[in-house]
Amino acid sequence: MEKIELIDGIKKFRQEVETSFHMPGHKNKPNILDEIGNNLYKYDITETLGTDNLHFPTGMIKNTLE
Repeated sequence: MEKIELIDGIKKFRQEVETSFHMPGHKNKPNILDEIGNNLYKYDITETLGTDNLHFPTGMIKNTLE
């Protein structure tokens, strides 16, 4: 199985999922984006389907920790 690094895994998730209905509640589009850039909040995700679980990592988080 190919190792997926954390950032690569998050990028892949963001390409597949445009709208988030999970935490955090900013929905990836706060007004502060004008000041800090357009990509910061796109990388702020939680353990959702297609990512990994911080408490029981088996994928990209585990690979990054190793």
